[in-house]
Amino acid sequence: MNAEKTIQQDPQKIYLSLIDAPRYKPTPNVDEYVKGKEYVYWGIDNYYPDFLWNIYNNCGILQAVIDGLTDYTLGQGITNNTGIHEENIYGDSIQDIVEKLILDRWIYGGFALQVKFNTLGGIIGLSHIDIRKCRVDEQGQHVYVQDRWDKGGSNRFEKFNAFHPDTGGSDGVQIYYYKGTRTRSIYPIPDYNASIISCEIQKKIKEFQINELDNNFTSSGIINFNNGKPGKDEKANIEAGINKKFAGSTNAGRMMVSFNEDKEHATTFERLGTDDFPDRYNATNDSSRADIFISLRAHPQLFGMTVSTGFANIEYDRAFELLNRTHILKKQNEIVRVFSKIFCRPDVISFIPFVLNTDEGE
Repeated sequence: MNAEKTIQQDPQKIYLSLIDAPRYKPTPNVDEYVKGKEYVYWGIDNYYPDFLWNIYNNCGILQAVIDGLTDYTLGQGITNNTGIHEENIYGDSIQDIVEKLILDRWIYGGFALQVKFNTLGGIIGLSHIDIRKCRVDEQGQHVYVQDRWDKGGSNRFEKFNAFHPDTGGSDGVQIYYYKGTRTRSIYPIPDYNASIISCEIQKKIKEFQINELDNNFTSSGIINFNNGKPGKDEKANIEAGINKKFAGSTNAGRMMVSFNEDKEHATTFERLGTDDFPDRYNATNDSSRADIFISLRAHPQLFGMTVSTGFANIEYDRAFELLNRTHILKKQNEIVRVFSKIFCRPDVISFIPFVLNTDEGE
C-alpha cells in the first residue's frame, strides 16, 4: 500500500517581512521657548501658522466654509466711524482691513493690526498685518514681524511694542495682537482645531484620487524577492527604499519595476485588493467631511454644498439664524470691541447684517 505523501515546507525557507507605512504625526499647536530667542516659537520649528495656511489652501471643504463664514461675518459691510476715510499705503479702506481681519480670525483664531499714531497720540492710520508673519514674547509686550520664519526662525525681524494707547505718540507705530478667547497660551487656536486631522484626511483623499488617475487606477501589490533571506542591514535598506518610493497617498496605484540578472532570480509582483475598499473609502470621506462641519457648527447647505435631506427654505433660514446667533455675531462683537479699545470710544465701527433672500417661490 502506498502511503499518502505529506509535503512539508521547511519554515526556515519562508521569510516574511511587514514594512511599516509612514504613520501620521500630528502637527501640534504649542508654544516653544528657544534659548537665545526674544520671541516664542509658534509651534514646533516655528511653523504652525504656515501649516494652517496650507490646510486652508488645500482642503476644499474647509476653504469653502471659512470663505462663507467670512462673507457672513462681514455681512453687507461696515459703518465706519473711525474718522479715517482714506485708503492706507496698501490701498486698503477700513472695510478692506476688517475683511482681512475676519478671514485671519477664522483661519488662525486671531489677527494682528498695525496702528499708526501722530506725535500727540492720535491715531492716523491702520493696516492689516498677516498674523503668520507675527511672533510675540512671553510677556506679550512686543510683537516681531518678518515675512518668513522658517528654518528655525531668524533675527532679521522688525520689533514693535504691543498696543498701548498711552505710549502710542512716542512709539509712532504699534501692533495690536489679538489671540482670541479659545487659547490659554500665547498664540491663538482656530475654531476648527478639533477637526484638523479630518482636514488632512480630505487633503490626502484628493492626492490619492489624482495619483490614481495619473497611474490609470493600477492596483497596489506585493513584491517577492526570490534571492533568499538578506542580511539585517540589506533587509533594512530594501524596506526603506520600497517605503520611500511607493508608500503614501502620493504613490496611489504605482507599478514597480525590477531589473534582474536573469529569469531564475526574477522579482514577481502580485496584486492585492480588498472587497470592502469602496465602503471604507466612502466612510472615511463622509466622516471627515462631517467632522469639519461639526467643528465649525456649520450646515453644508449654507455653504453651497448639496445634501439629500430635502432642505426647505424655512430650514435654511433657521440654520442661518442659529449660525448667526452662535457664531457670526460673536466674531463681529470681538472685532467691534478691538476697534473700541484702539480708539478708546464705543461705536467706532458697526456691521450691517447679512440678509438672506429665500422667498417661498424659490
